[in-house]
Formats: sequence, C-alpha cells, structure tokens
Amino acid sequence: MAGSNKGWGLLPNVSNAAKDAEPPLAVIHVAWMAILAALVAHGLSQSGGMGGAIGIGVLITIAGAAVGGLVGFLFSLPRVLSGDPSPVDAAGEGKDGPPVTSSETRARKRARLLGSNTNLERISEWLTTMLVGVGLTQIPSLFTYAAKFSDFVRTNAAVFPGVNGQPASAGVLPMAAPLLLAFGVISGFLFFYLYTRLALSPLFLEVEDILAREVEQEAVEAQAEEGFRTAAASLADAWEDPVMRQVAAAPTISVGESLNVITSALYEEGGHDRAIALGYSLASTAATELARYWFLMAAAFGQRHHALLNRPDVPKTELAVARRSALNAVKEALKRDPRMKATLAAMLEPEAIDNDLQDFREDEEFRTLLR
Repeated sequence: MAGSNKGWGLLPNVSNAAKDAEPPLAVIHVAWMAILAALVAHGLSQSGGMGGAIGIGVLITIAGAAVGGLVGFLFSLPRVLSGDPSPVDAAGEGKDGPPVTSSETRARKRARLLGSNTNLERISEWLTTMLVGVGLTQIPSLFTYAAKFSDFVRTNAAVFPGVNGQPASAGVLPMAAPLLLAFGVISGFLFFYLYTRLALSPLFLEVEDILAREVEQEAVEAQAEEGFRTAAASLADAWEDPVMRQVAAAPTISVGESLNVITSALYEEGGHDRAIALGYSLASTAATELARYWFLMAAAFGQRHHALLNRPDVPKTELAVARRSALNAVKEALKRDPRMKATLAAMLEPEAIDNDLQDFREDEEFRTLLR
C-alpha cells in the first residue's frame, strides 16, 4: 500500500484453504474398524489358548487407545472460534484510536454457528490441567499400578490350561498387558491429536469463512452508507476504477463492498485518514466481526504512524496512539484469523509493496506477535 503502490493482492486467498484440506483418514472409518476389531477380539477372548490371549491383548490395546484418543482430542481442541468481537482501544479514545464498537451487544444478538465450542474449550482446559497435574503427582506410582494390572491379568485371564495337574495360567499376558496398554494409550493420543490438528481445525476454519462471507453480504447502516458512496465515487474518478463506480451507484452497500472501499482508500496518497474515518463508521456494524476489517485498520494506522513520523514537531503522544492502535488492530485480526500472520509479518518489511507496518519492524511487541 503506502500511498502510490496500488497492489491489489492485499489479502491472501484463505477462504479456500480449509476447503482444499482433505482429512488424511476419516475418523468414522477408524471408529468402525476399532469396533469391528473389538467385537472380534471379544469373541476370541472367550476361547482358550493362544486365540484367547490374542483377543485379550487386542482388547487391552483398544481400551488404551480409546483413553489416549480422548486425552489427545482434549489437548488439541481447536481454539479458533472463541474470539468474540471486542474493541481495539481499551481506553476508548474516539478520534485517536480504533473505534469503540458495540460488538458485545452484537455478539449477544448474533448467535455463532459453533458458539458452544467455548464451553468445550473450558472443559478441555480444565481437564487437561487436571490430567497434567494429577499425572505428574502419580509418576512415582506408575510401576506400582503396572504391577497391580499385571496381577489382575494373571488372576482373571488364565486362558492356557494347566499341564500335568498344574493350574491354568495366563502365559506371558501379565508381562505384556502393561506394555500393550501403554502402546494403546500413546497410539490413540497421537492419532487423535494429529487428526484434530490437521483435519478438524481446517473444518472449523471453513465454518468461520462461511460466517465471514455471510457477514460481508450484510448491508451497512444507513448513516454510514452515504460516506462510502461518496468515497467510492471519488476513488472511481481518481483511479478510473469500475468496481468503485459500481459501488457508488449501487442501491445498497454491503459490508464486503465497504471494506473494498477502505482497501482502495489505503492505496490513495494520504488516504489513511479517509480509511480510518470510514472504518469508524463501521464500528457498530457486523464488519467488526471480520478479521479483514481489523487488518485494514492496522494498515491504516500503520500508514498514519509513518506519515506522522515524517512530519516535524509531531507530539510523541500522537505517534504512541497510532502505534498502539495499529498493534491492537493486529491483535484483533490474528484473534479472528491466525492465518493472517504471514501477510501481516510481510508488511513489516520496508522493501515490500504493502509495507504499512514498516515502522514497527524492530518493535518487540510486533515481532512477538508476527514472528
């Protein structure tokens, strides 16, 4: 951006990223195979000899895998849907910081398709904390529990008949059972952890993309529409842009079209002030639920900071407010879509086409967020 560079590849095409990600193996298939294996193993376990021992060993492994899978899911539960819209500037400063939004009210009105995920997150965090805490305290007792489990198998899994008057025995099952259980727990944990991270997370992100597209189709409020219509007409004349001309002539302007107007304004010389003003007019609309809105606000405040930096005798407070506003907008954008990190990080580079955040390349807070 930065004034004269009109590079229209502003945002990465992330809407199809989740759609293109195919699950490596459908978990329902694994579940059916596990159920079938458990039924076969149960039948074998009722017989004697080697078949019974194999059946019991498979049941122990499947039981361990089920427990490990549950723990793996809890540890890897995606947390991409819990970012509710919130104001960027905690101080609530009108003209100097990003707009204070009515997003709390909107969040109550607008039910999220996966809103219950927040409760599942809390359960996940509570259970994982408890499991880690209890697990660490029980490490010294692992060998004791393994010995008790071996004794249990020795007593209850006597599938081999006694020879020469000897009582029935469990063979090597008492020694193998703790190892099979540990193997099952670790395998189940790894499978569900990786599956949840690699397959379920993209599906959740795809739902967010669908919701975002629905938000972009909503019409902006009447008091904001005229400002966008005027800005679009001005940009259409300046750039001879048919898209902006179409927006200016449209009977209603959607949230997505309004964000396109802000994007065009950011490529205009000194257009950051117009972009920020237009952004403020969307403060009470569904636009504040979109990562793209906060991305554009971060770019606008980055441009404002760079413009102030090149002016003589600019109060440090103005620079500080512009920096803080850009930083908070980056945080809000990442909260709603972590996939924007790479694009935002590229904007820190002075030689980049879109270098709106170049002033913060060595800023520790920006580097922590974007590196």
